[in-house]
Amino acid sequence: MHHSSLRVRFSDTFLRKIGLKEMLLHFLITLGAFLFAWKRHKVSEQVLEISAPIVWALSFVAIWHAVATAIRLIREIKEEQTIAGTERDSVILQGSGKPAKVPVKPAVIPFVRLRIWGTAAVPCSLALLVSCLIWHAVKPAISPVEQMSLTETKGFIQLGDVWFPGKRIAEHVPLQINISMMNKGSMPVDDMFDCFSTTLTGTGPNPDVTDRKVHSDFLRVALTDHGKAIDEGKPGRSLGKGESIWTTLTFKPLSKDETNGLLNGQTRLYIYVWARWRDSPHDLDTCIWLQPPPTPDIGDFKKLIWHACTK
Repeated sequence: MHHSSLRVRFSDTFLRKIGLKEMLLHFLITLGAFLFAWKRHKVSEQVLEISAPIVWALSFVAIWHAVATAIRLIREIKEEQTIAGTERDSVILQGSGKPAKVPVKPAVIPFVRLRIWGTAAVPCSLALLVSCLIWHAVKPAISPVEQMSLTETKGFIQLGDVWFPGKRIAEHVPLQINISMMNKGSMPVDDMFDCFSTTLTGTGPNPDVTDRKVHSDFLRVALTDHGKAIDEGKPGRSLGKGESIWTTLTFKPLSKDETNGLLNGQTRLYIYVWARWRDSPHDLDTCIWLQPPPTPDIGDFKKLIWHACTK
């Protein structure tokens, strides 16, 4: 058997001789990867993030099946070598005048195991290559917080604490909010530009649409202010590891409708923080809103529940 025919036989076994149990197992692995990707990224628009687990599962299936095919083919050829060979007519005649039968043993294939495993290495290598390329493509899509925990080599700014000095939502009383940003990375950051914003807005008929509009308005203001600071030559600030900056934002005295709206959910209190610094992998771009508190008492910030704005 020539090397080329050995490859053809491997390909035929790889593509056709798949048992029912193997097919079911491959299907379950692929289905599990699809469900995992859908559940984890069902609101994501990153196609590669969604498809990566599926590609990895298919690559695993391909490698598994290539190895199984190599083992099966080696076993089959070994059995062929040990069984009795076929017979052919000899030029020597028997007493009856008929040609004598001569046994013919199958030809021994040199380095058969090495050749089969070498052939199996081709689909395995291709599957590994595709998996590595997909990993390389989706790696930048990992969240900045995950990047920080993986590398722990750079500073990273995050929203810190939010608390209310006034400790109570009340009509005709100004609402004050303290907001902080913190460097939660392992190194200082330099050339940092930041923006703090807040607003009270009615939820309207579609709160998700309101979320997107408020977030978009916040971001537009932050980028505009950053552009002006750059044009005016203003320097950014430095923030050491574990250090924070904070500000106090104050609303005018709340009206009766605003007070009731904050407590019944018809009005949302939005908070926004934005920052950009030297060598930052991403801008800090965080928009959150306050879930209506059960009582006007908002003194204990740990009991308050904040939600991320809909993207």
